[in-house]
Amino acid sequence: MSCKGCGSVGKLTVARMAASFWRSLTKGTVTDAVFDARQRVCSVCPARVMIDRVAYCSMCRCPATPGFAIRFKNTLRGWVCPSRDDSIRRAFEEASKAG
Repeated sequence: MSCKGCGSVGKLTVARMAASFWRSLTKGTVTDAVFDARQRVCSVCPARVMIDRVAYCSMCRCPATPGFAIRFKNTLRGWVCPSRDDSIRRAFEEASKAG
């Protein structure tokens, strides 16, 4: 199991997941254009789940807490789409190049 959204490879542990999320946090933020494009891709993704009116990604296996909401993750330059659907992942990669 791996945390594909944060780029972690290998066995998923809390420490490993935290470390890979920290690496995503430290790479900075994206432009508004990139954020908007990423949000559009995520809004139609079947892995998107809503909990208490907040969207989360069910593919990345991060906990459903506000710090892991899609809206926050899409602001991170180091965040990558964890979808196993190639068309969704490609659309996210193209969206990430928008700005």
